Formats: sequence, C-alpha cells, structure tokens
Amino acid sequence: MSFDLHYYPLVYRAGREGDAIPGLQVLAAPLGSNRHRQRDLLALMLTLSGDHRYDPEEIQTLTLQAGQAFFQVSGSVTRAMQAVADLLNKQIFDRNLDRGYEGVRALGALNLAALHNDWLFIGQVGRTQAVFINSEMVQAIDEPADAGDFLGLSRRVQMRLSQTEAQPGDLLLLCEQPPASWTVQNLAGSASLAMPQVKRRLMNQVTGSLETVAVKFQPGRGKVLAGKWTEIETPLQPEQPRAPVNEPTRETISPQPETAADTGIESMPYWQDHAAASRDIPESRSELDDEPESDISIEDDGGTGKDELETYFPASDRAGLSEPPQASFEEDQIPVIEGQAEESTGAGIDQGGVKPLSAGPGSFTMSMAKTWMKLKAAHEKLSGFFGRIDRRFKAAQPPLPAGSPPLMMVVLAIAIPLVVILAAITVYAQSGTNEEHQALLVEAQQAAALASDTKDAARQRAYWAQALDLVTRAQEYTTTQESRALFEKAQTSLDALDLAGRLNFRPALTEFFPQGVVITHIQSASSGVYLLDQTSGSILRISLNSKGFYELDQEFQCAPGPYGLTTVTKLVDFEVLPANTDNYRVVGVDAQGNLLYCRPGELPLSRPLTPPTGGWKRINDLGYDSDILYVLDADADAVWMYEGKNPEDQEAAGVIFSEKPIKFFDEDVPDLGGAIDLAVNEEDLYILHQDGHMSLCRYSALKEVKLTECQDPAPYSDDRAGREKHPWIFMDSNFEMMQRTVVPNAAIYILDGANRSINQFSNQLNLEYVFKPQVNPNYPMPNTVPTGFGISSDMEVFLAYDNQLFIAPLK
Repeated sequence: MSFDLHYYPLVYRAGREGDAIPGLQVLAAPLGSNRHRQRDLLALMLTLSGDHRYDPEEIQTLTLQAGQAFFQVSGSVTRAMQAVADLLNKQIFDRNLDRGYEGVRALGALNLAALHNDWLFIGQVGRTQAVFINSEMVQAIDEPADAGDFLGLSRRVQMRLSQTEAQPGDLLLLCEQPPASWTVQNLAGSASLAMPQVKRRLMNQVTGSLETVAVKFQPGRGKVLAGKWTEIETPLQPEQPRAPVNEPTRETISPQPETAADTGIESMPYWQDHAAASRDIPESRSELDDEPESDISIEDDGGTGKDELETYFPASDRAGLSEPPQASFEEDQIPVIEGQAEESTGAGIDQGGVKPLSAGPGSFTMSMAKTWMKLKAAHEKLSGFFGRIDRRFKAAQPPLPAGSPPLMMVVLAIAIPLVVILAAITVYAQSGTNEEHQALLVEAQQAAALASDTKDAARQRAYWAQALDLVTRAQEYTTTQESRALFEKAQTSLDALDLAGRLNFRPALTEFFPQGVVITHIQSASSGVYLLDQTSGSILRISLNSKGFYELDQEFQCAPGPYGLTTVTKLVDFEVLPANTDNYRVVGVDAQGNLLYCRPGELPLSRPLTPPTGGWKRINDLGYDSDILYVLDADADAVWMYEGKNPEDQEAAGVIFSEKPIKFFDEDVPDLGGAIDLAVNEEDLYILHQDGHMSLCRYSALKEVKLTECQDPAPYSDDRAGREKHPWIFMDSNFEMMQRTVVPNAAIYILDGANRSINQFSNQLNLEYVFKPQVNPNYPMPNTVPTGFGISSDMEVFLAYDNQLFIAPLK
C-alpha cells in the first residue's frame, strides 16, 4: 500500500502560536533518486542547542541537504538514515572545530522517520522523542536519561534505530522535549480524532515552549502534503484541565524513566509499547463543549461524608485528597466530563483491551487505614491506663515543691511513645505484612485466571506477565505454598509463550576474581577456559579442579606490556588457537594490530599484524575460522583476512599468519561504524551492530565470477506469540555480544543485556530458544546487567557479572 504523509507543524512560544520550525523537513523521493529510495518518504527534525550561531536559514539549508542525500544512498534504508546522521554530524562537528577558539559549540538532536515498504523506521541521535499512535496503542521512542550522544560531539555518531509497521490513519509525533501532559492516557485514541482535536490534546496544559510536528499516514500515491490546523479560537491558549481526579501515579511517555515496580511490567529500553485505554472518545470537540463540567468534591450531606473520610483515612491522607495533582512527568491528569464514566487504566498490563483487575482504594491504603485505627484504639487504651496509674500515684505522694515536674509525668513522657512505637511495629509485622502478601496474591490469582480463560496469545502473555510480577512482589513479604505454586505456574506458562528455558546457575569459582576485574569475552578449549578482563586488557585462564570448581591459574601470563621492540596495549579481543608445536593456546590483539601469543608457564610473544594500506583506525574484534584470522576495523568500515597457511612450517598453520591482508568486502560494503562483534561460518560473516541489527555477508573468492555480497540489515525470524515475524531489530532487547558454536550443536548465541538472557539463533537467524537464569535462593545472582558470556565445548554456559563468574549446563 502507498501512503501520503500529511504533516502539521506546531510551535508555541511565549503565549504565541506559529508553524515555522527551523530544521524540519518532510520529503518525498525526487526524480533521479537511487532505485532503492524511489518509493521512500522521509521526515526529519533537527534541533540545535548550546552556544551556537546558526540562523534559521542555515539550519533549513543544512537539513534540506541532508534530506536530499538520503535519497541518493543505495542499500538498506537504515544505511541511508545513518548517512543522514553522518552528514549532519560532520557539518556541525567541523564548524565546532573551526570556531572552537571562540568558545562556540553546537549540539544537535535528530529525529528521523523513514517510510519504506509500509514500514516506519525511526532513527534518533541526542535526547529527543518520537511518539507513534495507532488505534491500539501509544509507543514512545526516546533517549535514555543517562545517554549523552549528540551531533557535533565526535567525528562518528551511531544512530538508535527502531521500527514498526504503518497503517492508514496512524499518527507520528516528533518533538525534542515533550510536555508533561503528553501521557499515554491523554494521547490514547488520538489517531482516530480530527486534527483540531489532536491539537487540543497536544496543547493541553502546555505552559512552556513547544515545537513539534504531527505526521498523519493516509492512503495515497507517495506524496508529501502540508496540512493546516483548523482554527478553533484566536488566539489559541493551552487547554486547562477541567476537574482533575486524584489517582495513583500512571505511566507516562515522558523521558523520565519508570521502574518495573511502578507499572507492574518489565521495563523496556528505548521503545516502550503501551496499550491505549479502552474508552469512548467523542467524535468532535463540540460534543465535549456541549456537556456541562463536573467538579469532583465531597458534598455536605449532614456530616456523613466528612465522618466517613475521617474514619477511613488519617489527616495526612486526607490532605492529599483535597490538593489537585501537579503536572509532571510522573503524574497524569485527565479531565472528567459529566455523564461519562472514567475507566481505570491500570498499571499492570500494556496490551490493548486488557481489563484492570481492581478498582477503588488500593489494598495498601486500606491496610494502612486499618492499622492506623488499631493504633489509635491502642493509644486511647494506654492513655486511660496510665492516667489511672498517675492519679493513684499522685494520691500516694506527698506534695512537691512548686515548679517541680511530677516523677510519673517524666516516666510517662518517655514510656508512652516507646510503647506506641513497639505496638505499631508489632501490629504491622503481624497484620500489615500478611495483608499485603494476601492482597497481592489475590490480584495475581485474578490475573492467572484471566490468562487461563483467554485464547489470544498476546493477551495470555500480558496476563501471565502481570501474575508473575504480582506474585513475585507478594513473596517479598512472605512465601507460602500457595504463592510458590502460583509463581511456578506463571513462570512456566510465560516461558512457554516466550520460547524460554531456565538455567540453574551456580558460582564457577570458590571465590570472586579480584575487585575491579570486568570479564567480557569468554572462550573455552581442552586446555582450559580463557577470559578477557576489560579493565586491565589481559587474558585470564581458569581450569577445573578435583572438587568440580574452577580456579585461577596464577602462572598464566597474558597481559599488555613491552615485548621486545613492541609495546602491546590493552587487548580488545582474543581467539583460541588450534594445537601447535609452540604450545600457544590463545592469541590476543590490541587496537593497534599487535598480536600477543600466550602459553602456560612462559612469557608471551608479540608479533605485529601487517597493516593494510592506510593503516589501522580502530580494531575492536577478532574472528577465526578454518585457519583464517578475521580483523574488524570498525572505523574504517573494513574486515581484513589473514591466512594461517605457512608453507615452511605446516604445523604452524593457523598460528603464524600471512604478511599480506586480504580485503573481505568488494563493492557492497555495510556501514560498520556501530559494529561491536563478528562471527564466521565458512564463507558467511555475521556482524552484530550496536543497535541490535545484523549484517550477513557471503565471501566470494572467485571475483571474476561473483563478488562478495552483503545483506544489511539481515532479518531475524521470531515465531513467538504477538511478535513481529521477521524483525530487523528486537525492540525490547539490547544485544551486547555474540558467540558461535560448531557442529553438532551449531548455533549463534547473543547476549541480551536488557532482558539478562541469552538468545539462541540458527545460522539462518531463526530464534530457537531464550535462556534465562532460574531464581535460586542458594546462589543469588547480581541484579545487574551481565558483562560477558561464553559457551564451552561441553555445552556449558558461563555468565559474568564484572568479577563474578557463574556456570550452568545448557539444556
């Protein structure tokens, strides 16, 4: 299906409205475009900050040149998007260098959207946000709060990529700094509204400046059309909330991070998938204006409402009920219209149409109210008891001098607070903990029942995920046989839908590595297990002892340093060598191309690789297959091959490499600026990129017959319920590194840092299993992101958390 892009700029500054945004371009493919770009549509928005001297005309010219360059790039759409980012980054970086003596530096934030074959690709650099809205959900794509990549900071920049399928009527918002009122609940259903109503929603409660563009996807012939907001009132003022209702904090789409504990859902990096609230939306704004406004208040009914409020909530809680919520990234305000019932959106499920499990006051609030009432009654009883003792004590004591405090008064002043505190602790320990556990368990059971009743796989997964989260929180208070059974059932059901298996990890060593060690790459051989310490840039060796644990080989030396005329810097990667007469076990490489050969009990030996013409730029990974060493030079967009054949010494094959490097790529060269790892399977080369996409290239030695070809990106295959079948990027994942195993267990394993799992793919990139650590109270694992992993020849998994190493059989 072909689409037209209707775009609507919106600017609000100092109480005035406009529609001119410097740096905004929405373009269709011009005549003479590259054949790969002829049907693409592009929207980009560049925002410059810092102390710069760009005028609006310069910014407009810069973005127009970048947009036109997009349509001249061959290959994948992501490659063309990266080319746009590179061009803008080079222009801004070079200008920053030229004017650095003046103290002038511009920082650029880029929002880029490309429509290619009905798929919408979002690319971002810097702290900016895109919001994609369709009939079912609201998806926010933004920058992590702790990230600091901007255009103009360095010579190379890596774009963050996301993708989703576009449908007629979908709506895309590009904005550098979205207002706090852009919550999921406020924007849900906007795709089905007329643009004047969309504008009202976007301007709702906006008090500062706003620059955004709304892009509407409509069936058409691949054109770009400038739309106009229908005038509602002049001048347009930010819409004020009518009668905000205090509710528990809801999830927003602002850049502020939320934790899984706040929402009840496992958090996702960059791409957040939110279900739209299932509620009726008026067809036009006039329907809203015709209905009277309703104020939510506690009416005077003869004192009944006030008394009930005082009975169930203490003064501190009542204060929160009378104060309107403040607009922020963490709170949500929704106008309430008289005659329309507001449905609770819940916080536990993010699939469309999933019903909330409970309504009314939260279980925690009711529990605290009951506890407070018990404490109040206990305080009154204690006060009466000590009052009687005080009266008897005073009657038995002789009169004291004027101004002297009675002894009993001093004792009571100290004893009463202590008794009240002890009583509070006792009551909460006995009743509060059990009540919280029971309340969470009941909600988990409700979610499990809904999961069992529904036939839709996506809804099943959402309900089981909520049940697992709730029962896990319940077991933080106490663990019962009932909660344990529900936990196991929810986890098993969820794993079955996710193709997941659980691994029972235990410590691999009897003690941790020294403090400061950060283990990344792990490879094993019959001679032992070798690990790369990122901190020191050295290779460690561990071997199995008689007790079934590994221990560190203190005599194995493989560290940076001067070796002869060569000084080896920190090693960036290593490979295990085949058997050889010199007994070298591993070879490492530093960023300058110096190889370091290491063997047990002896000093290492260094040999420099023969550099290619132009030298090395940044070596960051090695690969090894069939006696050929592969070297990834990411900054040079190159992979070089060194043959391990030595005609003078056949036993040194695969150890002593050729003097002349062979270039792997021919004419089809993928962008390797974000490449982080590679794996080799005969003629096939797999390159993993920082954004999670994979490049797959097949080498051709017969250049006169066929050149080396690349597929970038190469699609994965995912058969899990509710997932895109052939994604180029896993939106909820963060692929860190990969490792390939050979037959009879040939597979490609990728470490997913976001989900703390290891994904197993076939050589055709079909997802086969997702391995996750099983919760084990005997061997608790760190609650952090793994730093490294490895698969042994005995099919055991090593998982590293900085200086801690764990092992589990792969089943």
